[in-house]
Amino acid sequence: MCIGCKWFYAILLMLSVADTSFVAAETDQDSSRQELFATVPYAPNRPTPFFAPQLFRFPSDARDDSVFGIDVSHYTEDNCKCMPNWDEIASQKVRFVYLKATESTTILDPSLVTVIPTLRKADKLNIGFFHFFSERADAEKQAQYFLSAIGQIQPQDLPPGLDLEMDLTSNLAGCPTTAVYAQRKNGHITKKCDMWGRLSSQQIIERANIWLDDVKKATGRDPIVYTLSSWWDVRIGAKTSLKSLHASLVWIADGDQTRVQNETPKVPGDGPWDLWQFTSTAHVASDGRVLKVDASVYHGNLSDMMKRLGIKDARQR
Repeated sequence: MCIGCKWFYAILLMLSVADTSFVAAETDQDSSRQELFATVPYAPNRPTPFFAPQLFRFPSDARDDSVFGIDVSHYTEDNCKCMPNWDEIASQKVRFVYLKATESTTILDPSLVTVIPTLRKADKLNIGFFHFFSERADAEKQAQYFLSAIGQIQPQDLPPGLDLEMDLTSNLAGCPTTAVYAQRKNGHITKKCDMWGRLSSQQIIERANIWLDDVKKATGRDPIVYTLSSWWDVRIGAKTSLKSLHASLVWIADGDQTRVQNETPKVPGDGPWDLWQFTSTAHVASDGRVLKVDASVYHGNLSDMMKRLGIKDARQR
């Protein structure tokens, strides 16, 4: 991939973590993936690395022999104050798009109602939906909430996705040291606590499998799990593979400069991957504007993707 990457370092963070009872702060929910992509484990007394924007432009940087897609949420519309032109986006070597549907049991992405009809009408992109999994709500109820939001899955739709990563709160009271993260937002660096730090790795896996089993049973489709090794290695364990989850499809997020250049994303347990989100700052044109989106690539060609994910090409129906 033709991706120019740069690193820069944030200043040292010397804040302390209070050692009191841990209480969730609901107002911290609904982080954008771009915010989470720029969140790294906090480590006192040494620089905290952050990824600088990676310049990947559709269609010029998208190879003809690879299958690229994007994922969006209401933040995409909020930032551009516009409705994406999906016909134009589809003409720029974008073959699929994942939409954030829900988070926890109370957050429905505002753009879902408006985006689904326009994407269905454009009829040129395979679309899918993902749920941001939260420590703060029952897994079964989260699955029900997601299913009620997305409605009937179409034959050309991508597998339903489970976003399993940091569930952040700004309340650091009683937060385990290994669950403290540094996040850069609007030019400022703040510390956040990953709520999953309250649970054991086995408890996290058990909760995720409840969601995966319920969604698979309801849709008849094998879900895909989105995660990143930097989080998985700490919360679940570096030697634990993704096979502990009841899902065979893997969507890995990794923006490390060297691994992007070598096209070798890091996967927990050195396992296989299906989709790779390699940047959160790709550029795609829409009605004279430039939208900043998350970009992913499939591990194979288009024919392989259709077979592996069990879908039909939206452009050939």
